[in-house]
Amino acid sequence: MRKSIQILLLGLAVSLAGCEDESVRPQGSVKAAVYNGYYGAVYKRYAVTTEDRELSYWVQELVQDYAGPRVGTAPAQFEAASAAGCALPAPSEGAKVVLVEVYGGNNELPLHFISGKDVAGVASYIKSTGERPPLDRMVKSSAADQIDVLVTETERPVYLVLTAYDEIVWSLHLAEDARLDGISVIGHEAQALAHVPEGLRKAVVVFDQSPQRGCMVTPQHPVTESWKALKAMNRKHGGEGFRHNLEKADRNHRAFRNWLRPRIGAVDLSLTAYQTSHILVGPKPAAPIPYRPLSGAVIAYSPSASPVWGDEDDVADTIYDWAETGG
Repeated sequence: MRKSIQILLLGLAVSLAGCEDESVRPQGSVKAAVYNGYYGAVYKRYAVTTEDRELSYWVQELVQDYAGPRVGTAPAQFEAASAAGCALPAPSEGAKVVLVEVYGGNNELPLHFISGKDVAGVASYIKSTGERPPLDRMVKSSAADQIDVLVTETERPVYLVLTAYDEIVWSLHLAEDARLDGISVIGHEAQALAHVPEGLRKAVVVFDQSPQRGCMVTPQHPVTESWKALKAMNRKHGGEGFRHNLEKADRNHRAFRNWLRPRIGAVDLSLTAYQTSHILVGPKPAAPIPYRPLSGAVIAYSPSASPVWGDEDDVADTIYDWAETGG
């Protein structure tokens, strides 16, 4: 795969979220945008996950000039995060350790992470059939979601542990007096960080198809809330297969927590959601935080896949090109 990162820019700034003014606070109660799904708590786009399951805000209440991702406003640069192996930076004494566990997001980006395995599979198909395979499913599954992490805690430096199953770009937004002590990003699929303060200690570790994949057991659903929902569903789906899957997932999650504990110590705050687009670490800010879009940002990503910015046709063309040229 090419060492250089291909970023495809389109002339039109087409918003994936529609044409509405997203900086305007939605009408209605935010509680209607938060519900219990099959696997746990789901926060629809604009609703913010907080440490209190009963409390949420519209993201427009917390930030100034919110704007969703657009194809034509690409980040300024992508850079591969240095491979951390199994080593996570240890929290400093006195830091507040915050663990965020989500399965995925619901704010889809025009960004796809393509692995060498993806390209090799397409190349093999072309070689054996002489035709290009349809890539609809692959392109759909590789789309990343953006999750905004709003840090308003000012009493202590915050050490963030951000974990997810799906591809996520974690976009950091700090209040004026908020400080980060360090950050560790752990995921099953490719992960990325945006707006990282200069000099911050960080690690990006990914389970699947990466040099770090032997470090830990993959949590199939790395969300505490999932177990509550799944166990409740067990009363309706009482078959042996369902119970077996539930027990296996529960063991995986406990193994992940056991792996994490000696590396980061005690967790001071845990925030969980099955799906979300925005997370608040700390109290509601007295004044809205200036929102930092991805346009112009530097995005550090896990070195297990290569990012491609563009629509689905752009991504498919890139995969075909890499498969056919050995790029």
